[in-house]
Amino acid sequence: IRCAFDKQNLKFKLYTDGKKYFIYPIDLAYTFVKDSSDILWEYYVEKPLQELVKQGKENLNKLIKKKLNKIHKLKKNVEKGIKECEQKELYKRWAENLLSIHKPQRKNLKNIQTMDIYSHSSINVPLKENKTLIENAQYYFKKYKRLNKGEDNLKKRKENIERELKFLQQVSFDIENVYSLKELNYLKNLFKPEKKQKKAHIDEVVKQLKIDEFTTLMGKNAIGNDMVTMSMANPTDFWFHVKDYPGAHIIIRNEKRLKELPQEVIMKAAKMVAKNSANRNTYVDVDYTQKRHVRKPKGAKKGMVVYTHFYTIRVNNVNS
Repeated sequence: IRCAFDKQNLKFKLYTDGKKYFIYPIDLAYTFVKDSSDILWEYYVEKPLQELVKQGKENLNKLIKKKLNKIHKLKKNVEKGIKECEQKELYKRWAENLLSIHKPQRKNLKNIQTMDIYSHSSINVPLKENKTLIENAQYYFKKYKRLNKGEDNLKKRKENIERELKFLQQVSFDIENVYSLKELNYLKNLFKPEKKQKKAHIDEVVKQLKIDEFTTLMGKNAIGNDMVTMSMANPTDFWFHVKDYPGAHIIIRNEKRLKELPQEVIMKAAKMVAKNSANRNTYVDVDYTQKRHVRKPKGAKKGMVVYTHFYTIRVNNVNS
């Protein structure tokens, strides 16, 4: 070993006895694994860091899974409420028909058959046995008013829940492509209040490249997507994103203020988006529009947008 140091001819070798690993610059009577001039760095720096990243990814995935389970239950309850709201007009109809019946003080009935005041055909109205006909009518009117008032709120809640689901799916996709603790910490920060989130540098979350002569910006994760779409893009730039799947936002700079991009550029951008998405199907649908038609809803998480006036192009993801 001293001789190797003196001659500056250190070529470290990795050995194993099946349980432990050994690194020496000489031959040992153990199973040889590999040799490399960077083996000390790989084994004592990179490998522990990779283990930390792996553990961090597992912990973050557990957190996301827990949140997904919770939000799926919430979505189920909200959808149940929306479905009940679809019956509101029927409850109103029942109430109005009950008020038209002679002797509204009748009680202890499970249901009543009457002539519908609208269709003039027979209608069966279910009843609460402990209530009179007029009390049943009041009950159905109250139910109608409650559902009528709550329907819009339930629909808004469903929209927020679906946006939250898309955000969690995007972060899950981003985690697969994380290779450093710094990138992982940026994703962890997304679950903190926005004011406490550490700001990422553009170079760390945005990739700049060229498609033919067009400057192209691509978000590497939800943070990068938010940056390229909401901060870096101009209204006339073209925006691409894979349809209905998590993935990268891509902006094509439109410095010449073109009304439409060349078809070749559209195809190349669409294939790039497909490749950098969670859609692993052979054929992938990609939406594109100008940035002016893309907006971030109030209160939405990073990278979550809605868009209009878009076109959809289908590309072959196998050859992209």
